Amino acid sequence: MSVVKELQFQELPTGEQLVTPFGIFRVRNGIAIGRCCEVYDGEDCVTGEAVALKVFRRYQQYRGALQRELFFLHTLNASGAPIVKHIGELEWEGRDVLVQELLSLTVRDILLCQEGGACSPWFVITLTTHILKGLKHLHDNGVVHADLKPPNILWDARTATFKLVDFGVSFTTSEQFLHAVQSKGYQAPECVKWNRRVSDPIGTTLQVKRPGPPADIWSAGCIIVESLTGIRLFSDSLKFEDVDGRLKSALSTVCKSYPLTFLKETYNFITRCLQIIPEERANAWDLLCDPWLMYHCRPSYSDLMILPTAVLRILNVTDASSSDCADVEKSLLNLCKKYGDVTGYHLELVTGNFYVRYETASLAEIALQQMTEMVFSDRTLIVTFYPLISWENEEFY
Repeated sequence: MSVVKELQFQELPTGEQLVTPFGIFRVRNGIAIGRCCEVYDGEDCVTGEAVALKVFRRYQQYRGALQRELFFLHTLNASGAPIVKHIGELEWEGRDVLVQELLSLTVRDILLCQEGGACSPWFVITLTTHILKGLKHLHDNGVVHADLKPPNILWDARTATFKLVDFGVSFTTSEQFLHAVQSKGYQAPECVKWNRRVSDPIGTTLQVKRPGPPADIWSAGCIIVESLTGIRLFSDSLKFEDVDGRLKSALSTVCKSYPLTFLKETYNFITRCLQIIPEERANAWDLLCDPWLMYHCRPSYSDLMILPTAVLRILNVTDASSSDCADVEKSLLNLCKKYGDVTGYHLELVTGNFYVRYETASLAEIALQQMTEMVFSDRTLIVTFYPLISWENEEFY
């Protein structure tokens, strides 16, 4: 899906209340639009919690995608799995609407923020880890996502996790019949052949084996390369001659952006994903055990500005030798509380940074916007988000 102007949204009117047995939801603004559906920012009228409202267009050809997505959402929703949380579904004036948790940026949005540049090692490894955890959950349940691509991976600010969405073309490994799968640029070689057969079942003489879980692994490899280089590995064609040469050429464009040892291990990891023969690709579990994912790195300043969490870091608010640290801590805490409920805070004397955790990520976003460049005790505040896992591990930098 792509973000578009509000005027282009047609399916749900702003301000409309959708009454369901599981809650009442108010439509706020359109946030994304796709071929078969539109997505709106909504609000639970009882709890005030933000939700996503995914509405399918009123055309029968999308009914299959809706039913398929609902089946997999109900099947896959499990505690701890990086899959979008499904709240419920309803029908409104002939439109089918899915109510889901509201996630943040898509990986496509994040890559666009990089303006074609390389993402940080921390971002690449974090994204890869979360994708593979999601795929392992799917594959363990006999499900193939079949449309893994940057727009279908979203950041959850509440849990600081990348989550998989959009199961409209997903399938089970036990299905007898199979439709066309995957999107161009992320299609595995076997999926290209399969889609040709689906589009021309009479004309083709190809003996084609149906795709399976390895197809998702291929797509994951393509996404990793794109996050590293800012370009699609297979954007120009669907020909797969000399995949290794193409991969080496792509990585050579960012050789100055990463440590050499990191790039070597990255190449070895991606090679395990981009094998022409599906059976020769590593599975999600084996890839999660790869030492490359243990590479120690921290998020870049850009990462901490782009990816929202419930924790904020306020830089250089005091000096280690200062005698008024207690007063600074108290004053900053009172300032932060103006923008919402605070559940924890910490002043790190070594760095002079102040860390504060809000009850929700949305409150942290408001606080960051309000406090950025604010003058406090003759210092201009520099505010970023902060990794949730670093906060929980009491690692302050």
